[in-house]
Amino acid sequence: VFAIASNTFHFAPFPYSLVYYTRYWTLGWVVYEQRAYAQARVLTGESLAQFRTIGTPEHYADALITYAYASLALGDEMTARTALEEVLSLGRELGKQDYSARALCGLGHLALRQGDLAQARANYEKSIMLVQGRWLIPRLKWVLASSLEGLGEIVLAEGQAAWTVRLYASADAVRAAHGYYCPLFLEQPYYERTLAAARAQLGEMAFAAAWAEGQAMTPQQAIAGGVDTQPLVGVDPSVPARPLRARVLPDGLTTREIEVL
Repeated sequence: VFAIASNTFHFAPFPYSLVYYTRYWTLGWVVYEQRAYAQARVLTGESLAQFRTIGTPEHYADALITYAYASLALGDEMTARTALEEVLSLGRELGKQDYSARALCGLGHLALRQGDLAQARANYEKSIMLVQGRWLIPRLKWVLASSLEGLGEIVLAEGQAAWTVRLYASADAVRAAHGYYCPLFLEQPYYERTLAAARAQLGEMAFAAAWAEGQAMTPQQAIAGGVDTQPLVGVDPSVPARPLRARVLPDGLTTREIEVL
């Protein structure tokens, strides 16, 4: 699509240069999802200066987020922090909570990779609060899902494997809500490692039970954890929970049997 768009002039009112440089950012995001992080950083870097020049802060923030995540995946933590803090500053300057939520989620990942669990938790909490009540907007789904997954890593480090699985399952339900799956910024290989560690601690049956529980939970319920846990994030009682469709397995059938049926 972008190969065609960049060679035509029939996309008014968007300027040709915007379409052209959006192509670089979009391709950067695609190759990021394919774990080609160095190429992703080059492609998104191509678009950053141009988005700044033509004055499109939304596109600039989007590209900068991808650039930051690619830098973090390459181990360049300083560049990642600088980029994320620029997005956070841009969000505050323009009054755009969406920018701030995405930046805080990324800063949560950065703190988590550096072993600062307290700072990671604080960043995830702030990110979740900023998208509360609006997370089903397509461009924000990944923010809540990624934050839930990050919190899942934290509680696993605290020895609460079942809570980790419920958080991950709820994040998966968020990513799949409203009929399409959003894989944006699902961190690999940390995702698989965390679930594998939780599975090893719980065993197959307990893991499956916790996953089924999490899939049927709202994000608020998953954050609350369980009977013996304290909520991770203060949920605003004035904002009603928006339940996801519960996945109830009838007559003792397995998930795979339901899929075949």
